[in-house]
Amino acid sequence: ETATTLRILGDSLRVIGKFQPAEIVLKRSLDIATQLQLPAAIALAQLSLGNISRIQVSSNNSNAQRNKNLVIPEEKSLNFYQQAGKSTSPNIRVQAQLNQLSLLADKKVGLLNDEKYQNTAKTLLSQVKQEIEALPPSRTKIQTRINLAYTMMAIREQIPTATSHKEIAQILAVAVKQAKDLGNPRTLSYALGTLGNVYEQSPKGDKTLEKFTNKPNNGKKHEN
Repeated sequence: ETATTLRILGDSLRVIGKFQPAEIVLKRSLDIATQLQLPAAIALAQLSLGNISRIQVSSNNSNAQRNKNLVIPEEKSLNFYQQAGKSTSPNIRVQAQLNQLSLLADKKVGLLNDEKYQNTAKTLLSQVKQEIEALPPSRTKIQTRINLAYTMMAIREQIPTATSHKEIAQILAVAVKQAKDLGNPRTLSYALGTLGNVYEQSPKGDKTLEKFTNKPNNGKKHEN
């Protein structure tokens, strides 16, 4: 019985919908990792527990429940992500921060109706962008950029001043360039598709975004 084996089992149980057994197994994984003082295993278990708690947010929570001060699994999920976000591993740290930001941006959960969470999201957004820049070139880094762009679009729907279509397009344009440099057609296609979505969601197809949507298609390079 190891922390890693239990975490993998817990994640597998989550995928097939066995949420309560998954949470029990993941807590055991965290306990073992803590006892053995394994920082990466601790952070990964916290990340997985945050994901389990987020499922509880989606399935059980509602604005009515929150207003009545009943169970608030989103706080539990955010806490796990915040703990994992302290990891010394850049990849784990960025993933935890992105998951936290994604939960904050989830319109169905409604956290951004609260000014406290709005401020948290703005601060975290700035941190995540810096963390991603520091990651070495890889498919994971490109995927992380794309995920950040999707989350930023969700945030902008609720807090228009938090970011802009142009900033999101710039992030995706870099992802397109990096996908080309790595010779990864699948990731490139995904990045281009996301960039197209940003363009279509911009006011009347904002002309300032055309340079980002046209350049990937004619093979020209983007500037970082």
